[in-house]
Parts: sequence; C-alpha cells; structure tokens
Amino acid sequence: MTGRAVDRSLLRRATSRSHAVVMVQAFAVAVMVFPSDVIIKTVGADGYPAILIAYGMLLAWVAATLFGLHNPLHYRNPVRMALWALWLVSLVSYVFIDPAIVTPLEQAAGDRWLMQLAGVTGVILVTAECLRSVDDIRRVLRALTWAGAFCGIVAVLQSRLRLDVTPYLRWVLPGFSVNQGSTVNAEVVLRGGINRVFGTAIDPIELGVSAGMLLPLAVYVAMYDTKRSALGRWFPVICIATAATASVSRSAVLAIVLSMGVFVIAMRPVHRVNA
Repeated sequence: MTGRAVDRSLLRRATSRSHAVVMVQAFAVAVMVFPSDVIIKTVGADGYPAILIAYGMLLAWVAATLFGLHNPLHYRNPVRMALWALWLVSLVSYVFIDPAIVTPLEQAAGDRWLMQLAGVTGVILVTAECLRSVDDIRRVLRALTWAGAFCGIVAVLQSRLRLDVTPYLRWVLPGFSVNQGSTVNAEVVLRGGINRVFGTAIDPIELGVSAGMLLPLAVYVAMYDTKRSALGRWFPVICIATAATASVSRSAVLAIVLSMGVFVIAMRPVHRVNA
C-alpha cells in the first residue's frame, strides 16, 4: 500500500472507532438515566430511548458492512457465536408458538422480544467488533459508571428526602410520553422501616441488580483509569454501591456477591490477595 492509502485506512479506522465509542456511550447513558416507561407512541412499547439508540447501532453496523467500511469476517469472538445461538433459539421458539393457546397479549410479548433482541444485537456487534483498544473500552466504561452514579444519586434523593426527580427526566424528552400500558410500579415503599427506592429503574429489584452488576466495572475504572483524580474515579463507586443498598433487595446482595466474586477471581494475584 502507498503512504496515502495507509493514511486513509488509518483515518477510516479512527473515525469508525470514535463513532462506535460515541454510540455505545449514548446507549449506556440512555439506559441508566432515562426511565424505560417513556416511549414514542407511534413506535409502541419498544420506543423508549435506549432501545431506539440500539436500533440505530444495528442499522449503523449493517450500513457499514454493506458499504465496505466494516468487515465482520475480520473478527472472530465467542460473543458473536453466543449471539447467533440466542437468535436461533428465539426464532425456533417464535415459529413454534401455537396461536390456538396464546393470547394476543402473549403474542405481542413474543414480537417485542424479537424487537428487543434486534436492538441488543446492535449493541453487542458494535461493542465487540468496533471497540478496538483498551482506551475505547475505558471511555465507554467511564460513561457507563457515571450514568450509574447518576442513577445512584436519584436513588439517594428518593431514599433520604423522598424526592423523586424521574418525572422531570421524562419531561426533558421531547416527543416522548409515558407508556399508559406500562406495568411499572415506581413508588417509594417501606421495607423494615427503610425507604425502598427504584432510582431510574422500573422497580427496586432492577435497581439493585443493575447496580450490583455495575459495581465491579466501576471498581475496575477506579483502579486503572489513573488519568483522573481519585475523587473522580471513586465517586461513581460510592454512588453505585449506595444505589444497591438503597434498593433494600436481596437480589442486589446476590448480584454484588456474584459479580464481585468473579471480579476478584479475575484480578492479578497481588490484587486478589488485597481484595
């Protein structure tokens, strides 16, 4: 290749990488910040912000592949194989649905699952194939942990002050409205004399489990993203851990034990001993 061709190839890769990072960051922020019961009515129940961004990621991946900007054959990873297996099982299950024994509501749930799986596919493919460096991954994790910290702050306001700011988060999305058919029961309740809150999730269990899964990622960023101050690295860890406890959920405890257990096992030996 000539020098100009090499420069053009490197520029194309850098542009593709930066776009992929921004898309995954936008999805991470949307899924943690905006409640999933706000939708675009014309789209239906799957019209909430995070899934719309996921659909855009799938379309971007397909377009980049068709126009020769991305070649998926250059990437081999078990994540994609697991994804295709999930698609196979889901499609077989969908084809063998017996319309004589399912209700229209159950049929609609099957349709929504395929739509959600399409969005998840976009997120997985873009993340697995277009984040090409540790720096890319850390940029995404940084956005994800700070979005999780925001959710933790919302949970603290609900727990300590009984102040719910989620209606204002719904209001800042033009063109979106609350899903009237949503089964979300988002309200602060008491468990053992403690306010059990939901943050920006649909219920306290989802908040606790999500925070439990995010906690080891936040700890990883705090340990290795040394370009930022200690406060900037560990503040999200504190917020996410607080969100998990504010949910007052046994599922949150289980999520923390499992996720942190895997994280500790994957540590370097010296760090594992300290943990």
